[in-house]
Amino acid sequence: MSDLTPLPPEAAIVSHSRLPADYYGASPYEVRPIFPRWVPVGCGIAAAALLLVAFAVGAIVAHTGVGNLMDLLLGSMQNEIQPMYAREMSPAQRASLDSEFGRLRANVRDEKLSIARLDPVISAVREASADHTISAAEAVKMTGAMKALNDAAATRARPVAAQPARH
Repeated sequence: MSDLTPLPPEAAIVSHSRLPADYYGASPYEVRPIFPRWVPVGCGIAAAALLLVAFAVGAIVAHTGVGNLMDLLLGSMQNEIQPMYAREMSPAQRASLDSEFGRLRANVRDEKLSIARLDPVISAVREASADHTISAAEAVKMTGAMKALNDAAATRARPVAAQPARH
């Protein structure tokens, strides 16, 4: 027989699984559901709960401000890198880096700095901490990046008395 000749019906292999056409062509009463009834209901409830939690977190962040959230992130970064300081770093370098980190956190918390401008600082911290040691040269680089942002924030934020009066 040729490979293209169809087999007689008695020679066909009997399968115990349904074909998709048979499943979708059958009436709903003949078809056993794939999942138990509680699965879609439970997933729907879980999705609704996740959506409510997401909205609640969004409302909290909107109310407290993104600056406070970034302040927490920067504080956690600062706490993580302090044990990584190399012995070659002088106490003055450590104090300078910690001082600039504190100023940066205050400027972000008070929303004097845009979050988008933090990328050079975060990149410098990530590169410096990749080997789990902060050398003196890396500390100078991080301090310089933070000082540049802090100085830019100080020049932008003019005191209220220095602003011209509107008529």
